[in-house]
Amino acid sequence: MARTPSEIIQAALMRGAITADRAAWWQSRAEHGEDITVLDQCAGGIFAPPTLGPHAHHATGAVFAAAVHASPVYRQSAPGGVDPSLYSPTPLLDQVQQHRPALAAAAMAEDPDPPRLFGTRDLPVATASGIDPSVLASVPWQARRAIAAARTRADAYDLLDKFTDAPAMAATDPTIMAHNDGYVNAFSQWLAGSGSGPEGSSAQASATGPYTTEALHSELFGSQRPG
Repeated sequence: MARTPSEIIQAALMRGAITADRAAWWQSRAEHGEDITVLDQCAGGIFAPPTLGPHAHHATGAVFAAAVHASPVYRQSAPGGVDPSLYSPTPLLDQVQQHRPALAAAAMAEDPDPPRLFGTRDLPVATASGIDPSVLASVPWQARRAIAAARTRADAYDLLDKFTDAPAMAATDPTIMAHNDGYVNAFSQWLAGSGSGPEGSSAQASATGPYTTEALHSELFGSQRPG
């Protein structure tokens, strides 16, 4: 006898596969006609059934159940030869701290709250397609906003498949990088500083003139921003 969605969700809660605050979200997905039986294959937030591969879009109506814990797990390793900071929750800050530590320290002294990829958050509260935002933690930062904005699950998972191990491809794709203009702009302005911090700590004092968006892009990506 087939179990009800409520029974499936309760079983997942009991074994710790999902958190209590996600139960209503899964119930809503079921009420919209989605197949939530994939929760039976979700143990501790890990979803990797051998017949479906890493993404559940291979099965019609399935819901991706990866990383449904309250705290997303960011990828700890990167493909060979790739800077691990590209998978960081704070990518631009990490990269500037590596390459321009004095500039980063001056900016932090003036304003210890640098812009984040999604405004005031490292990951969005929700995605346009409905996939769990925690999924974005496993992909390079350049692709996160584009995936979050994808209108359908199929589009979102196509981008996940394409860019998860290909940060360089994402960084050189104008359509993907256009989603990051606001973040790069805000971060470059934060680096430039306002001059209102402690005397001698202004980020501008550590740079030769205002730190423009073009300068940041050139340093971090090796080229000017795509037009």
